[in-house]
Amino acid sequence: SEIESELDRYIDIFKRLQAEQKLTELKNRLEKLVQQKDKLDRDIESLDDTYNENRIWQEELRGLEELANINDEIQDASDLIKPFSQKSSIKLDELKNSSDFKLASKNIETTISNLKNNNIKSARSSSELSLNNLKNIQKQLDSIQQEFQNETVSEMAEKLKKIMRDVLFLSKEQEQLREETLSLSRNSSMLKEMANKQQIIQDQLNQTINQMIDLSK
Repeated sequence: SEIESELDRYIDIFKRLQAEQKLTELKNRLEKLVQQKDKLDRDIESLDDTYNENRIWQEELRGLEELANINDEIQDASDLIKPFSQKSSIKLDELKNSSDFKLASKNIETTISNLKNNNIKSARSSSELSLNNLKNIQKQLDSIQQEFQNETVSEMAEKLKKIMRDVLFLSKEQEQLREETLSLSRNSSMLKEMANKQQIIQDQLNQTINQMIDLSK
């Protein structure tokens, strides 16, 4: 029924919005994590006492936990996006299992270990590596989000092009029918056939108008 199809359409829009929101949420969380890691990296560069060592490695540990949570959430995002973009879903799966994620975790763990053992020089090195890994992850996630948004826009553009082609075709059909009808006499047996053709064109036009309305919602 019309109500059911309208409901399906709203569910579809809602699920697409959910997918977009999940990507935005991940992007924001990753951005925050990179900012925190950048600050910790600078703190390690200027480290001068044991108290700060303890504070930094504890903050690094919280960052490690957040990184693991983000990795789990990427799987959720991939599942949400899959019905709308197989390509973006695959890229999210690849990102989740990427060497950058593995190395970011490994380098943060090494930094924590180095700080606990008062090995500041090595801590600086592993901290910088983990920051670079996180920035790579951030760059890849930004790219996936952008591609997903572009795909959505491309899909809309394709639908609009099809509607415009349909309108052009129907207007030509309408013009041809008008010319044929004008050339007929009032008593012509062809008038009934022409009226049927007119009804078909009208129905197709109504359908095209409804598609345009749907696209604009």
